Amino acid sequence: MTKRKYSINWENDNPISFEVDGITFKSLGAILNEKDRKRLAAMMNNTQADESHNDFNREFNRRFNVPREGFKSPEKIIVSVFTCVAAITLLIAGISSFFNIQKISREKSAPLPALWI
Repeated sequence: MTKRKYSINWENDNPISFEVDGITFKSLGAILNEKDRKRLAAMMNNTQADESHNDFNREFNRRFNVPREGFKSPEKIIVSVFTCVAAITLLIAGISSFFNIQKISREKSAPLPALWI
């Protein structure tokens, strides 16, 4: 048994057409199958249609509300990029400081000329 697809097209809170498996009907009376007609009437009244709404909600949540595996949020990507840039900057600063300290430690001071004393 295959599941049938039902939909109601609304305009200004009034149903303007009904669809059963892609076939459009202008009114409920035009639908020949009584089961389909009752199902659409229930959807309009929102009484017996809760089961189909729950199925739709479960499917919607499964597809769109659950984060996809391997997907990172933009915030995480931005924080990761800035962290990498900060780490590289600190590494460059540390290497530059090391070589500057080495260079300064090898320097010798010259004696002051007599004019300055």
